[in-house]
Amino acid sequence: MVGDATTAADERRARRRRGPGVTGVLGEVLITIGVVVLLYVVWQLWVGDWIYGAQNNAAGSEISDQWDHTEAPLPTMKPTDPSATPAPNDVPVLAEAADAEVFGVMRIPRFGPDYFYDIAGGVTRERTLDPIGIGHYPGTAMPGQQGNFALAAARATWGKPFHRIADLRVGDAIVVETEAGLATSPAAHQTA
Repeated sequence: MVGDATTAADERRARRRRGPGVTGVLGEVLITIGVVVLLYVVWQLWVGDWIYGAQNNAAGSEISDQWDHTEAPLPTMKPTDPSATPAPNDVPVLAEAADAEVFGVMRIPRFGPDYFYDIAGGVTRERTLDPIGIGHYPGTAMPGQQGNFALAAARATWGKPFHRIADLRVGDAIVVETEAGLATSPAAHQTA
């Protein structure tokens, strides 16, 4: 009987030494794939946007520093007075920018002192929105012109330039800086 017990114990030890089975290897491979997919998702949702946003803010700040406007921002309309008209705008009207041509920098004080995003002509994702940040719809007014100055940008990807757009309130300043000067207007976006 003692011989049978030692033989059974030897057989168990031999099975343990053989290494992991097919299910063990498959389990480890699936866990590794899961971790890699999780890291990719974290990159796509948070890390990449943080990096793109920091790069876009730095680029906008650099252009703004190059232009170095010393004059004060233009006055804004009071949102409480519907009959008020904006002050005369001394900013020269720019020609419409070509696709992916940077012509201005947007600053929105409510979004913080480090909010600087380049504005380029066109709204193509590949050439304007993804690499630059904010695009200007062709055919709409340029800074300094009367009319709607229409812009497009991502809210959830590529640095999220318009991620906090719902935080804007009537009367918030939106400053568009061009090489020719500054244009300030109250936010047209109203939230309930």
